[in-house]
Amino acid sequence: MLVMPEAYVPFEWLPILARTCAKNDMAIVTGVEHIKYGDKIFNFTAIVLPYTYNTDSKCALISFHLKRHYAPREKEKINGYRLQEVEGSHYELYKWKDCYFPVYCCYELTSISDRSLFQSYADLVIAVEWNKDVNYYSNILESLSRDIHCYCVQVNTSDYGDSRITKPAKTEEKDIIRTKGGINSTVLIDDVDINELREFQFKDYTLQKGDRFKHTPPGFDPNIVLKKIRGEKL
Repeated sequence: MLVMPEAYVPFEWLPILARTCAKNDMAIVTGVEHIKYGDKIFNFTAIVLPYTYNTDSKCALISFHLKRHYAPREKEKINGYRLQEVEGSHYELYKWKDCYFPVYCCYELTSISDRSLFQSYADLVIAVEWNKDVNYYSNILESLSRDIHCYCVQVNTSDYGDSRITKPAKTEEKDIIRTKGGINSTVLIDDVDINELREFQFKDYTLQKGDRFKHTPPGFDPNIVLKKIRGEKL
């Protein structure tokens, strides 16, 4: 899976990305440059997921997440040109290769109620950003990983950095990979072990002590984890 920042690729590139995903069995999550339609502005995140149809036809589905909460500075710029932002109404939970993940676009993460929606369901949370307040979002992401108890992938523009993969573990072990940014474009690569996380989450608190992750939080539902382990429909 390749994850890129908010407002990153032109809308016209999406068919090319879809063909690349289908050919290489690779998923892509990326911000799309703001789209202007009349006097309306849309901020989409594209989720491109490959699949095989009729055993031999390689295809890719392009799905869109419309940003629910625009940042104050973002709205200021849009409204300053006498345009109006269009806000989304919901979030989506995706499943690809047995991994369940929602996608958040930058300022959406500042809503404590929105980022708590997928506790017990999400194996992975993906956050695409274009944001210079890296300390604030760092605190949000680290809290989210432990509160929702899942892996988190945060991708910010290299101008500001703090792109990372983190997990619900103690401070010195939580970051699987992390970078500040820089003038060169980079691709950071690492692995997450979804099965190991699920097996840990299903254990009782007494067996979670001293393991590779922090304890699951109050309200976490191990029955949902068991359904994922068994491959049952949620």
